[in-house]
Amino acid sequence: MINLLPQSAKREISAGRANALLLRYIILLGIIILAMVAIFAFTYLSLQFTKTASEAKMQENSAQFQQLAEDEAKIKTFKSNLATAKQILDKQINYSTAIIRISSVVPKDVILDGIDLDAATLDTPTTLTAHSKTEAAAVSLKDIFSASPYFTNVHFSQITFNPEEEGPYRYDITMNITYNKAELLK
Repeated sequence: MINLLPQSAKREISAGRANALLLRYIILLGIIILAMVAIFAFTYLSLQFTKTASEAKMQENSAQFQQLAEDEAKIKTFKSNLATAKQILDKQINYSTAIIRISSVVPKDVILDGIDLDAATLDTPTTLTAHSKTEAAAVSLKDIFSASPYFTNVHFSQITFNPEEEGPYRYDITMNITYNKAELLK
């Protein structure tokens, strides 16, 4: 039947089919373009969201870094202060222990007039004054101090009898001694 149609009608039908096919292709191309635009828009929005989230995370990390830097500065200051305190405590001398040790070796019938004990007098020659009831007690003081590990270089400087002195301690003793820091303060 188609063969019976005139040539112009055949061309019209063929052109109509071509137009319908072209219309389908145009619609399909439009759908593909819309899909691509939608994909590009989704990708752009996704990248913008990721960028915004990354910038927020960077600001948060920057704030945390700033806080950590402040904490680190505080830690360094504390560590420095702790080191200074340790140096001070290492140099600190427990004088009460030293005085107890010295008094533990002082013999009966002898009293010490004054103990000159500080960081400058440890391990250096110094003078010690005392009073005793008898000359034998004074000699006993020298002997005990010489035998004690707390003193070195123990020598009499002077022993004086004062008959006018009131009380039983009439002998004045002046001794040159050196405090043994290692033994006295351990």
